[in-house]
Parts: sequence; C-alpha cells; structure tokens
Amino acid sequence: MQKLLIILLFTGFLNNTGNGQSDLYSWDYYSYLKKNGLSMQALTWLDTYPSGSDTPEISEKIIHEKADIFLSAGELDSAHYYFTRCGRLSDSSEIFSAVFLSFIMNDTAMLSRYVCEYKFLMDYEDIRVCYNILKGKLTPEDTLCRIEAFVPVFSDISSYKRKSPFLSCILSAIIPGMGKLYAGEWHQARSAFFVNLFLGAVLAEALLIPAGGIYIGCCIVVSSVFYAGNVWGSYVLPLKNEKDHFNQIHETVSQYYTSKLLR
Repeated sequence: MQKLLIILLFTGFLNNTGNGQSDLYSWDYYSYLKKNGLSMQALTWLDTYPSGSDTPEISEKIIHEKADIFLSAGELDSAHYYFTRCGRLSDSSEIFSAVFLSFIMNDTAMLSRYVCEYKFLMDYEDIRVCYNILKGKLTPEDTLCRIEAFVPVFSDISSYKRKSPFLSCILSAIIPGMGKLYAGEWHQARSAFFVNLFLGAVLAEALLIPAGGIYIGCCIVVSSVFYAGNVWGSYVLPLKNEKDHFNQIHETVSQYYTSKLLR
C-alpha cells in the first residue's frame, strides 16, 4: 500500500512538471499561472524573466503578454500603455482590442497609427465612426451607423446645429454679446452686452467732458480690452461647444466599448 502511494505521488509530481510548475523559468509555468487566473504572479514572472536570456522576440512577447493580462484584469490604462509599446500586433483580436482602447483613452495619434498600419480597419463601420469621432468630423454617413448602441448618440447628433465661429465673431464685433447669443449662451451674451455698454458709456463721458489724459487713456485701454475679449470669446465659444459635444459623444460610445472589452 505504501509503495502504491509513493508511485501515485511520484506520478503526480511528473504531471505537475509537465504543467510547468517545477521549472519557474519556463513559459509552460507562465502559461500555467495565466490559465489559472494568477495574474499578479504571471506579471511577476514576466518582470523577473532572466536577464541575458531574452531576445528582441522574447521582449516583444513579454510586452504583448502584459497588455493581455492588464486587459483581462480590467486595467485599461495599463493595457493601453503596453499596446502602444507593441511593435506589431499579432492577430485580429489583439488589433481590435488595441484600437478600441485607443478610442476609450482618447488617443487620436495611436488610433491614426493603427488605421494607417492596418488598412482593413476602415472597412469596419464602427471603427470608422470611432476614428471620425476623435477627429471631430462626423459625416452624414456616420450618423446612419447601423450599430444599435450608437442609435441614441447619432439621433442626438442629427439634432445638433453647428455654429460658425466666424459669424459669431462678426456679430459680437457689431453688437457686443450678439455672437454669444447666436452660439446659444444667453447669460454670457447678456453680461458681455451690459459690461461693454457700461465701459463704452464711461469712455464717451470721458471724451465729452474735460477729463485728464491719463483718465481717458485708462478708459480707452479698459474698454478696448473688454471689447476685444468679447469678440475673441465669441469666436472661441462655438468651437468649445462643439468640442464639448464631441466629448459627450465620445464618453457615451466609450462606455459601450468598455463594457464590450471587459465582458
């Protein structure tokens, strides 16, 4: 009986060796850790891979494995960081993960790189839409995207009216605050109008009555600064509103892809 027990224990030891558990520096052991959900141990194994025995191919493999582990663990920031360090993505699954992570992280440069490097990506409707969202240049074709999760987003886009920054600037140059009213910012328009009206009245009073040169100069400088700020602010405001609109779209679509990656 004792001999039988020893034989069974020895056989189990050999099986464990086959699974890579005995050789701490074998990739079989790493696969064992990863397969059993031991993510922290697997990362430690990758970090402590014997120096001097690695090659450029092994170094690249370690980066890919770290990206995959962090993605599986839901640590999207770290996963994206390691995907950006990958020289060449290995398969379509990894490519799509890297692309969607770039979109979630609002990394336009990396997404542009992937689109240029893997030409087939633009054949996918959702990736083309994601790329255009980051670029801030959605087209009418994009708003007809058939992906169900995008329908509420693009119904909101179709109702969005883009405002011209140049027209807003010209309107505020004619009547202070009018450009901001055109951009849909009533409170800012009201403040700009009354502040510039008050400063203009003060300047007119200083010019009409005998006032000192320094006082007139100060009135001219202050009123000019506020007038120029009103015109410049009216130019910037439509651009800011448009950027905020695209950021809201990005946030909504990112939530969809985050849940998809973490599924």
